Amino acid sequence: MDQGELVTSAPLAARLGVPSGPLFFPVTAYGPDGSVDLDTYRLHVRRGVEAGAAAVFACCGTGEFHALTPEEFELCVTAAVEAAGGRVPVVAGAGYGTALAVRYARL
Repeated sequence: MDQGELVTSAPLAARLGVPSGPLFFPVTAYGPDGSVDLDTYRLHVRRGVEAGAAAVFACCGTGEFHALTPEEFELCVTAAVEAAGGRVPVVAGAGYGTALAVRYARL
């Protein structure tokens, strides 16, 4: 990248295309013991996709991003990808420091 070069989300935008429905930010489900409830989360994502979501944004917009451990984050993103079943793109949140952001982005 050259100094002063504008960096955008164009590569992501190109993969998403023009959304033909709402962008879906599923809420992470938790069980009574405080653990992530992956079965309920998968069902929530699947129903969101079936209802017409254009893309799923897993663990990035509803506050859970900062509450999840890296292991829980990976489980949730993997569950979202499985539940979406290739019907729509799944975008994972990425943040914290650079190393962890890169790890999350590569999921």
